[in-house]
Amino acid sequence: MVTPATCKRLFGDRPDGKEWQPGCLKIKQSTDTPVSKGSVTIDQNGNVVYTPNGNWHGADIFSIQVVTSVSRFNDGTDFQYVSIPATVVQEPVSGIEDKSVSTGGGGSVGGGLILGLFGLIALRRFKS
Repeated sequence: MVTPATCKRLFGDRPDGKEWQPGCLKIKQSTDTPVSKGSVTIDQNGNVVYTPNGNWHGADIFSIQVVTSVSRFNDGTDFQYVSIPATVVQEPVSGIEDKSVSTGGGGSVGGGLILGLFGLIALRRFKS
């Protein structure tokens, strides 16, 4: 990915006045979810971090657009970006507790014990 300094040389200052992130990161929000429910950051190694805006339910659908060291040589600013679709789904905690009772999983030991007892009974009968 290109550095923030290269982004400034390619595109000038960002329209929102913030500093460029590595890869000249741009987010295009989907028409299905026109309002973003979080923020995205990226580092020079390409690690993307999505941070949700509080506790919300549903999906946040957007495309991450970055400029790589190869795509920056394409003609036209729109073609310099590589688009990566992303969907983030957040489900709230249900709050339902599991009240099931554990039996301890001793079923196979109990079965073996019963078979052993029957074996001892059969052995005693045949000996007498």
